[in-house]
Amino acid sequence: ETRFPPTRSAGGAYAPPALSNQLCRNKIVSCILCSTLNCICAILISTLQINMTTSNNRPTILVIHGAWHHPDFYATFCKAFEGLGYETVCPRLPTCNNDVPPTKKLADDLSLIRQTALSLLDSGKAVIAVMHSYGGVVGTDALYGLAIDQLIYMTAFVPPTGNSLAGMFGGRLPPFITVGV
Repeated sequence: ETRFPPTRSAGGAYAPPALSNQLCRNKIVSCILCSTLNCICAILISTLQINMTTSNNRPTILVIHGAWHHPDFYATFCKAFEGLGYETVCPRLPTCNNDVPPTKKLADDLSLIRQTALSLLDSGKAVIAVMHSYGGVVGTDALYGLAIDQLIYMTAFVPPTGNSLAGMFGGRLPPFITVGV
């Protein structure tokens, strides 16, 4: 077992030194995400089974991923629900395209998720939204005012409506997020 002793980053937050190595970072983040997804999956499955015992009308699960995770990270999560007869949708957020400098903005993510949700609702589907990390910022605004059955914040940011992640921290990114030029 490899241990990563915490070190203080330039911003003062503790972070494993291996996070600068993309391969190690992906493995660590994947493990953390898998644990989180397994927990939320178990909770969500039990909730859905209780609520769906008398109905064949299963809701569609709209997964809104975080900034550092794309839909491939959620494949196991989505397949678990699909195996139980639920449709899952996990669109790739436009800002999560690895472009440097960034070519997309929060507004692009909001538009995609709102359009996706409206399309599902317009086709008569009930929708449950599961938002992870930055997905909470996107989902909070994109789904505001829509007839979404449940909003589930899975280790997600929950900003006041109309606020960005930076806005939640006084106009600056949180200290644990550093942007290198």
